[in-house]
Amino acid sequence: MDTAGATFTINGFRFTDSTTYSQGATIKIPTVWKCAVGSNIITVTNGHRDYRPEWVFHCHNLGFTAKHLPDAVTKEDAAETALRICTDKVTKMYKDFKQNKQ
Repeated sequence: MDTAGATFTINGFRFTDSTTYSQGATIKIPTVWKCAVGSNIITVTNGHRDYRPEWVFHCHNLGFTAKHLPDAVTKEDAAETALRICTDKVTKMYKDFKQNKQ
């Protein structure tokens, strides 16, 4: 079963398999999915060494590293939650800038 290069879309955002597979692997099961939103890269994974098999996400530009998503069951759940958390942070940042404008 070769699913390398697979994609899925959540709320108009496309996530692409970016799992690193062993050379010669015959079974390729994606565990890492990435989505580029401008210069922001959102990564969801259920292969993190500290949380396996649960989902976590990263978005380093927004300060998220291995943010645990304990309620996510599927890659879609993880992606949707990560997008919501990132959107909420950007919205709050925008409001903070707008309130502090002189």
